Amino acid sequence: MSSKRQLVLGVFLGLALLFFLPTGWRALWSPDEGRYAEIPRAMVQSGDWVTPRIDGIKFFDKPPLAYWCEALAIRVFGTSERSLRLVPVGFGLLGVLAVFLAGRRLWGTRAGLFAAVILGTSPLYFAFSGLVSLDIVVSSLLAATLLACLAAMQSEGKQRDRFLMAFYASAALATLAKGLIGIVLPGLVIVPWLLLTGRWREILRGKYRLVLGTLLFLAIALPWHVLVQQRNPEWAWYYFVHEHFLRFTTHVHKRSQPIWFYLPVLLVGLFPWITLLPGAARRFVGEWRDVRVPPHLREARLFLVLWALAITGFFSISGSKLIPYVVPALPAFAMLLGEELSRREGLSRRVSWWTAALAATFAAATALTPLFAKPGSSTAGALATLGPWLAILAASLTIVTLATFFARRHPLALAVATGGLLLALAGGAARFDDVQSVKTLAAGLRPRLLADDLVVAFDGYPRDLPFYVKRRVAIAGWVGDEIDYGSKQEDMTGWLYDFSQFRELWDGPRRVYAVLDNKSMPKLEQLTGASPRIVSKGPRFLVAVNRPD
Repeated sequence: MSSKRQLVLGVFLGLALLFFLPTGWRALWSPDEGRYAEIPRAMVQSGDWVTPRIDGIKFFDKPPLAYWCEALAIRVFGTSERSLRLVPVGFGLLGVLAVFLAGRRLWGTRAGLFAAVILGTSPLYFAFSGLVSLDIVVSSLLAATLLACLAAMQSEGKQRDRFLMAFYASAALATLAKGLIGIVLPGLVIVPWLLLTGRWREILRGKYRLVLGTLLFLAIALPWHVLVQQRNPEWAWYYFVHEHFLRFTTHVHKRSQPIWFYLPVLLVGLFPWITLLPGAARRFVGEWRDVRVPPHLREARLFLVLWALAITGFFSISGSKLIPYVVPALPAFAMLLGEELSRREGLSRRVSWWTAALAATFAAATALTPLFAKPGSSTAGALATLGPWLAILAASLTIVTLATFFARRHPLALAVATGGLLLALAGGAARFDDVQSVKTLAAGLRPRLLADDLVVAFDGYPRDLPFYVKRRVAIAGWVGDEIDYGSKQEDMTGWLYDFSQFRELWDGPRRVYAVLDNKSMPKLEQLTGASPRIVSKGPRFLVAVNRPD
């Protein structure tokens, strides 16, 4: 095996280890991980793989591809955090592989390898590759879609046809993963690119197999949409109007943020590689009209720039903004930055100093933050608990700072240091388990439960509660947006209670365990007229029971 192949294999084994190691380090966090773990668990338990449900309630927000993958993981590996996280880890590595192959095809192995390393060690991409959610699934599939499209447009004959079929199939899978953005986001990139390069004329010549490709797309994406509508006539309005049109054009989900919201997200999310961006931007501007640069390379760089800007810009003007929405833009940034790095022997003096300054700033902020907390405040208490982890994190950032100077000649040194930082972040995340999850309380509650006992989420809804108690949970005094529509489609008697109904249930003969936030305890005491018996209590949640065991 050549030294180059050994290097590529070593890098990918290192990235795989980086992604897989933390899969069992922490609990599932509510709301997202709890929600997206419970839906596939319920699919396996009920055998209904068409209508997604959360805690028995129809959940029409997203299509089912990620749920199906998680359900298969449960079937094969069992119900655990590690088995569920194998899915995002697998898709995260798929995205890294796609970036490597595309970068190698365009600029050579060195550029492809740097692009893969940059993507895999970017904090935002790494974080979502270990999170049970839909975001890394759709991001990887969108990367495969767009890179297959670019490859097809720069190929001929049977090779072009293979890339085209991969493009249509990946777009269909992305649509099954998170809805119409599987079509819209690629369109925001491809259409302007075709217009700017003059390649739109090739569509008229039938070069892109539109008919055959559309049939392939529909064969993959359409069956579930037909089945779910047949079984749930109310599905179409909610899915297409509420979850797509209203989500983008209004503040219906109460997720409005300023238009510059994603700038700091990208600054931290692409750390430490973000300092390569000015050089990549200068190279794009300088070489766009340079006739010495092969046209296919100029067109490819334009494609990646449009990809990065279109997705970031699309969600920047949206009425609904969340951090993961920008994750699909990261592969494009990684390829641009990887190509920029491959043009050099290592980091330039200016880039290394800027990178070191940024890392040192983060290290100092981490180390000094506890000094600015008001003594005796909840913030000071939390920081005291995090003390050892903050020291490890500050030390890891200091190592990244020092590694930037080794990266002047050996860029992978910075990647190794960043990998250590990411593991430090992942290792410390478990310290937040008792405020982000009910796992510990559920582990103590589950052995107590008899068949007729009822578990009720009171005045709130920890989404991971059904997953960890391994049964359906009733809800009292709370109907959030995600269950509001679904709860009106079927009879929820015995599962959804208002406060007066819950009082009758609490005073009745059935044993009821209430799981609630500590802040809701006064409300429970006022409602029941007594101090309920507390079974267990954590930093955030507690379990109370209406009668002795």
